[in-house]
Amino acid sequence: MRMYRENSASLTIHEICALTGCSIVVDNGRTVRGLSSLHSPAPETIVFTSKRQGLSPKDLSVLEAGQIAAVITAKDSSFDNSAVKSFSVLTSDDPYRSFLELIPSFFAKQPGPTGVVHSTAVIDDSALIGENTDIGPYCVVGRDVQIGKGCRLYPHVVIYDGVNVGDHCVIHSGATVREDVSIGTGCYIQNGVVVGSDGFGYIPDKTSGLKSVPQVGTTSIADYVDIGANTCIDRAALGKTSIGSSTKLDNLVQIGHNVSIGSYSIVCAQAGLAGSSSIGNQVTIGGQVGIADHLQIHDGVRIGAKSGVTGSLSEKGDYLGYPALPAAQWRRQHAILSRLMKYSKGLAKLLRGTDDAKGEDGDVTE
Repeated sequence: MRMYRENSASLTIHEICALTGCSIVVDNGRTVRGLSSLHSPAPETIVFTSKRQGLSPKDLSVLEAGQIAAVITAKDSSFDNSAVKSFSVLTSDDPYRSFLELIPSFFAKQPGPTGVVHSTAVIDDSALIGENTDIGPYCVVGRDVQIGKGCRLYPHVVIYDGVNVGDHCVIHSGATVREDVSIGTGCYIQNGVVVGSDGFGYIPDKTSGLKSVPQVGTTSIADYVDIGANTCIDRAALGKTSIGSSTKLDNLVQIGHNVSIGSYSIVCAQAGLAGSSSIGNQVTIGGQVGIADHLQIHDGVRIGAKSGVTGSLSEKGDYLGYPALPAAQWRRQHAILSRLMKYSKGLAKLLRGTDDAKGEDGDVTE
């Protein structure tokens, strides 16, 4: 269920190496009783660094003051281990991955659902609820809803009529799933999410100024999709808005009507995808990126934060800026502009020419 609580476990350095495959470089014999970060170390914990230069003198000072038990560093780092005084040093081909392998030892997963339905939940008689699915206080489940086995709905979740939710999904408090939406297996929907809200469709109207276009389509979420807090995914005007399997959406993402996102893609916080845009597989969209409507984004494209995409991106690669350009091209243009600003005064003087060439307002005459 992805919710963890810290426990009171303790491991020796040799036990940690057995779990992670790390090698011991310095063993000061201290027991590890938890995990912490390099920049906020806590006593008797283990931290990691992926820096190829290893630990700086400042890092060492912070870790010594934090009284940590051990650190995991990269095998090919240039770190001088002789400077370590009080903690153990382990090395790994991938320090971050080794560190993550320790989480189950120091954090216990919340127990899985057991089929408890709270007395305040309102569930329509036509709804089909799978075995071992928990439904929390004040949830509302509408007509003809199907919810698979092993799911958990936290308090105040609202499931409209005709929704289909697959097995082993988690929907956190305050989330709303609108009518006729389909959600696959193993999805993780965080607080305040709205799936299947009306798309933003209006046309000019002589009487009212703007007339809303009925949004009669739906939204389809494939298996193992994560949706961050307060993200909104609009339903289609016709057809469906679709999110592919194992795609991850950050907090505060806006997905417009009829958008299609492929599998294994990532959309970071505050990004907005306008209607009918099509996003491929393994695409990465950085924070605060804006993508205009009806565009095609090729598989494997990576778009840097704050970029504005105004045209389709048909080739795999990195893109930056507004309008978004291939990253190398954008960097060249930015470098030229920076140099131009440096010489702007001299260039302005050159363009003004001699006093004889000036007009009354000081501009260069023809």
